[in-house]
Amino acid sequence: MTGDQPHREYAPPGQAQDGGILDFRVTGTRVDELRFTMDPPLRLAGRSVPTRDYVVVQVTVESGVTGTAYVLTRGQPIRVAAEALAQDIIGARLGSLFTSDLRGRGTSAAARAQAVVDNCAWDLVGLLREIPTWQVLGDLPRVQPALLVAGYRRHGESSDDMARRLIAWRDQGFGSVKIAANLDDDETTKVLAAIRDLVSIDEFEIVLDLGFAGRDVARIVDAARQWAQYGVTWLEDPLPAAAAVDTAAIRTSSGLPIAAGDEASPDELAALLQTSAVDVLRADTTTVGGLSGLTEILAVSKVPVSLHIYPEIHRHAAVTMTGHSPVETFAPGDDFDFVDRFIGYQEPPIVDGRFAAPSTPGLGLAYRPDAVSSNIIHSTICTAT
Repeated sequence: MTGDQPHREYAPPGQAQDGGILDFRVTGTRVDELRFTMDPPLRLAGRSVPTRDYVVVQVTVESGVTGTAYVLTRGQPIRVAAEALAQDIIGARLGSLFTSDLRGRGTSAAARAQAVVDNCAWDLVGLLREIPTWQVLGDLPRVQPALLVAGYRRHGESSDDMARRLIAWRDQGFGSVKIAANLDDDETTKVLAAIRDLVSIDEFEIVLDLGFAGRDVARIVDAARQWAQYGVTWLEDPLPAAAAVDTAAIRTSSGLPIAAGDEASPDELAALLQTSAVDVLRADTTTVGGLSGLTEILAVSKVPVSLHIYPEIHRHAAVTMTGHSPVETFAPGDDFDFVDRFIGYQEPPIVDGRFAAPSTPGLGLAYRPDAVSSNIIHSTICTAT
């Protein structure tokens, strides 16, 4: 995960059966940037988020098959980087699109654009072989828990109302939920208490996400000790990912399992592992070089790995993992996630709170630009001449 590596072309597992598809040439690309306004905005500890901005990348090869992937921009100029890359890869071999060295792994806009292209390549391999992408990654599918990301407090919502809203998802098959935690008031404690007044720890699991909002280790430890009595599965991202040593100190003293690594670079993830800072490593294909980079992280991690958002893509990796790997997902029509408005996806049913392996070829993403034409703020199409 660290150090200088020579550039090499990545070869997906099962290439012997690919029948030369890695030699297919790129004939077209499309890069769209989409913006969705949230009114009222999403309020997290210490900040307000007024919009969700996404970049969708599509890569078409000479057989006419198109691979698709997407990324949240988080304010980065990913669209500009993706447009430059989309032009550069016209005429390139499919086998050259995989992220094979450190140049395409990290948190910069250019690295994240490369990671999205890598995910497009994995989609293409699955589509061309007419098998789900997870079968290219591995051939022993497992069911994995569904972790519902729904714990954002709605405008004017009381703790009791929020508790009832979250518990209602249990009746629809979800056994665990993620809640955005806050150190600045006692509302997190109130909603935890309200949930536990209605359901036990065994009935409903809770993940608390501080979203890097903490700075004071002692303050985080005090809050974590208070929250521990409510049966919290793990406390997520109490500090920025680069603060591995302090995160390790929180893990030692807090009394709660710690998860960290959302949108972290491979070097930052390596530091979290080397300092024994986490009970669960969080990872995101868009900052580690796509599914190609993720496979190397999974190979070295000695703790369970849980993947950050992008459920349509990440569940393909999760179902190949040997250990417990909750798959983050969002409720249809969620107020703060808009992917289901522009990406069609045939989701496996949730049974006893778990996802089965997808059956649709490739990643299973169907981009629907016509459904969100008013939200597309920029579109670039490149074709071979």
